[in-house]
Amino acid sequence: MFFTAESEDKVWRKILKLQELSFLHSVSEMDQSESFNEMKDIIIENKILYFRDKYLVDCDYISLTEEEVSELQSYIDEEIVKIDDEIEEAKRDMGSVEVFNGKYKKAQLLCKIGKVDEGFAIFQECDAIPMGDSTKMKSVFLRLLISFCCNDFVMIEKWLADIDIMAQNNVLDFEHKNRLLTYRGLFSLMKGNFLDCVNDFIECLNTFMATELIDFERLVFYLCVFSVITLKRPRYRDYVLNSSDVKTVINSLEDIEEFSNNFYNGNYKEGLKLAASIKERLKTDYYCHKFESFFFYNFRKTCYRQFLKSYSRVTLAKIAEEFSLPIKLVELDLVEFIQNGDLTFRIDELEGVVHRANRISQDVKQFSNAASNTINKLENLARVLAM
Repeated sequence: MFFTAESEDKVWRKILKLQELSFLHSVSEMDQSESFNEMKDIIIENKILYFRDKYLVDCDYISLTEEEVSELQSYIDEEIVKIDDEIEEAKRDMGSVEVFNGKYKKAQLLCKIGKVDEGFAIFQECDAIPMGDSTKMKSVFLRLLISFCCNDFVMIEKWLADIDIMAQNNVLDFEHKNRLLTYRGLFSLMKGNFLDCVNDFIECLNTFMATELIDFERLVFYLCVFSVITLKRPRYRDYVLNSSDVKTVINSLEDIEEFSNNFYNGNYKEGLKLAASIKERLKTDYYCHKFESFFFYNFRKTCYRQFLKSYSRVTLAKIAEEFSLPIKLVELDLVEFIQNGDLTFRIDELEGVVHRANRISQDVKQFSNAASNTINKLENLARVLAM
């Protein structure tokens, strides 16, 4: 093979890092000359000439000299000629396994340099060669990883569906079942399906293996951040807060242990401060930057809901004191959550008191609104018929 499994993983991790550095360039105003040099080194070291132009955001800032481009192109051309010769020799003098190896090697090379469509076409040729389930499984997982490197949602969806079918047919071994959970969980995160993400990450925690895709520490960061807005308290406590696997790395994650404990223990003042800090970090996170506002909105909502659970009636002043926020801001927050249907309370502005909404009165109000809408429609219909 062109790459060993270990070196192959390193190549794709480098490309994932290149994508992240490119994203940071697009969202950060800081001086990034050092990261530009690192990106250029990754491109030259891994010979990923075409990847730069096709998959990186606004890549003109990574300048290569004509000599560097010429050297990379010469290397790529030589490697392709060499692999093509190996394939022809295998067809002529050897068996299908050697032909498969040659084609697989060429597909990897083409994908690595950035000619992913051509590489995937040759992977399809490999699929037509009879090979064992284990080989096919590794080939599909590699294409899934490449699709993550290209940030191609359509292809990620396709390969995950293919792997799910393999899982249903008992083709996946234990290692790849575990890897599937990490890949699927990360893709759920990228799409904003946080509950699915958290559940998959919980399941793969104690046997995590997908180091080619994501670091374990980063997985735990995502788990701790998004579990607070998705899980019920008992499950959050048992599978996140008290998880021995989470505890092995949470100390190394800035603010996360403090954030998790403050939230669970109802220290909302500190919890909100730390959540605001995490929100800023999410803004520059490659995988979930689109959801920083969603996270903060739902964290605040969860905190208010957790606090109000013990009350049928409580003053705005008491809530403001507990959250260390101005009364007016608390009132605005609660109005927004109530209007959005996220909290079943009502506010008496004259008394400055929050009351738990009567379930029956809510149902009556909903029925009344529905009846009013129906009457309006009937009246409109009657007017049309009378014309």
